[in-house]
Amino acid sequence: MNLLRLLIVSFLFQFCFGQSGKVVKVLDGDTFILENGIRIRIAEVDCPELHQDFGQESKTFTERQVLYKVIRYSKINISYDRIVAKVWINNMDLTKIIISNGYGWWYQRYSNNLNLKKLQNLAIKKRKGLWAKKAIEPYEYRKMYKLK
Repeated sequence: MNLLRLLIVSFLFQFCFGQSGKVVKVLDGDTFILENGIRIRIAEVDCPELHQDFGQESKTFTERQVLYKVIRYSKINISYDRIVAKVWINNMDLTKIIISNGYGWWYQRYSNNLNLKKLQNLAIKKRKGLWAKKAIEPYEYRKMYKLK
């Protein structure tokens, strides 16, 4: 009976609070790999592609936030062989950190979080990160160059 309770509590903990892992590689501003090989795509944000203007800066910003650190994540779905997830570092929402510093766009095609829109508008107003330049939204960039 105690084993059953332990399994139930463990399941509920993972369901409510997500899972965690150490980031060992950042692929771009919104995608990284954990030490167990799981590939995570950060939900609700779309960062520039690596070969796009500001792509490398966005990747570097995300590296500074998470590389070799333990993050917590909660899976939303799976897309292109990676887990799309809400991600937290030191109990802070990584999506909010990226958007408020101007290193990615609020991905409104997949998000109805108007707080992220407010953070983006504030970053635009302050000309933070990519908003200091004329940048093309990654979705449009991928369409122009027929990327996935």
